[in-house]
Amino acid sequence: MAQRILVVDDEESMRKMLELFLSREGYRVDTADGVRTAVQALEKNDYQILLIDKNMPGVDGNEEGGMDLLHHVRSASLPCAVIMMTGKPTVETTLRAMDQGVACVIYKPFSLLELRQKIEKLPPPKTGKS
Repeated sequence: MAQRILVVDDEESMRKMLELFLSREGYRVDTADGVRTAVQALEKNDYQILLIDKNMPGVDGNEEGGMDLLHHVRSASLPCAVIMMTGKPTVETTLRAMDQGVACVIYKPFSLLELRQKIEKLPPPKTGKS
């Protein structure tokens, strides 16, 4: 069975492009436009991989909703690999994300080949909820 990926980004064009590309690569892809819709999807489905945009509206109105979502994923001990996407890369951002267990950080704009390579290097998926 194909791995399931959740793409979380507040930019519709990015979600659609990634959904199309990843579907063509053989993944089962769901999308979410923000933290709340992502949490709802995570409650209903098991995902092996999450692609999370760091800079989107957060829970408390902050601009780093991706970090809020990452915190939720780790607090819930969800067994999925996380790739953090950001258009505003900083060393601090990368270190904070890595400290919270992100598999890698990818900087926008990125090539789809680069994304494919990052996904292929992820460790094998863990089993999720029954």
